[in-house]
Amino acid sequence: MLARLLFWRTRLRRRFQFYCAPSGARCTGYDMDEIVDLLHEAALRACGDGKLILVVHDFGAIYGMLLAARFPELIRCVIALDIGYIELAGLAGPHSCRGLRNLCFFGAMYQWALCLCWLLQLLPLIGHLMRAACFCCRPASCYSYFYLHTRCCYEPAWRESIDWTRYPPQPTLFLHAAWLWPLSKFLRFYDEAWARGLVTRGDGSRALRMRGDHYFFTRRHPFRILPNDLAEVCAAIDAFLDDVPLSAAGCGV
Repeated sequence: MLARLLFWRTRLRRRFQFYCAPSGARCTGYDMDEIVDLLHEAALRACGDGKLILVVHDFGAIYGMLLAARFPELIRCVIALDIGYIELAGLAGPHSCRGLRNLCFFGAMYQWALCLCWLLQLLPLIGHLMRAACFCCRPASCYSYFYLHTRCCYEPAWRESIDWTRYPPQPTLFLHAAWLWPLSKFLRFYDEAWARGLVTRGDGSRALRMRGDHYFFTRRHPFRILPNDLAEVCAAIDAFLDDVPLSAAGCGV
């Protein structure tokens, strides 16, 4: 049994070799504070002193929310597209969703594999094998998802250093696109109570479900969005921007 485990451990290391290269003395991979600082510098170079309309998508929302939290004076408003469990369950607070209800946040079909892997690694033996290759990545691999999730799961000090319980400080529009429109009531990508609280802030923030696909504004699926649905999305964004005061010259990122 031990020999078989060692065999599979070796195969995992070879198969996922890009996980293994340490990028620092402590082998902790990317530094999240450094990433946010780089984003801040890039935003200043692009827009100078102007206020940003920050558009975040999918797992990139984590970086966007950290940027908005650390530099609130930089952001005019936030538009979030298709962001899921990690971002919104975290922003809603660690105890906002209890028990198995968390599983519904992994409802998108492309996320079931991620959900299964996340559950399996909670088992001590499997978790040890999955972490055998050292949970870090080298910059050349750009595999930030793996690194970010391992940081969240295995480094409590880093996780506790961020206040996930507060709302984004800027007015925020959340658009959740569900291609199978009837299923949107079942696939809960954000906590309903949290979404209602977002609206009650009175600064124009809102959360809307729209008909659409995950790849909403890319050329990968150019015929997934019906013209009427796209018009609905554009109207929602226009109405949101009309409600958000512009205190300085705006630009998009």
